[in-house]
Amino acid sequence: LHVEGDQVLIGLNNRGDQPAAILTVPLGLLRQPPARTDLLAQGDLQILGAQTHTHDLEPCGEDHLFCASHDGRVHRRGTGEVLLELGGWVRGLAVNREGLWVGASPLAERSQRHREDLDGQVHLFDPVTLAKKKTWLLSGAGQVNDIVAW
Repeated sequence: LHVEGDQVLIGLNNRGDQPAAILTVPLGLLRQPPARTDLLAQGDLQILGAQTHTHDLEPCGEDHLFCASHDGRVHRRGTGEVLLELGGWVRGLAVNREGLWVGASPLAERSQRHREDLDGQVHLFDPVTLAKKKTWLLSGAGQVNDIVAW
């Protein structure tokens, strides 16, 4: 979820066998009764090409970035352009004055993702050139699920 102005952006992770999407809903709709409303029927749905297993809708400049986690990539929302290809399992995006932060983990079956022999990583990139500035190892962390930076 991401609130921007008077809109709520909701990342939908592959909707079954269909590509991933971002649903945009007026914030005012969430403030009104009834308590249970079908937001999918009320909002504007943007399909994200053939991407699946998307996560982490993150504002960056005039656009948003998202992870295609199984593909190990970070994409630009507006164009679908691949910005980074890290391989493995990419999840966790944050942008602040220091740069673009990206979480990465080794690919593993769901039952194996939290093993102590799997090392996660946190990467920091220049937000303009996308040059890698630094990588931190998270020994035995299993899986990186999210990053928040301020």
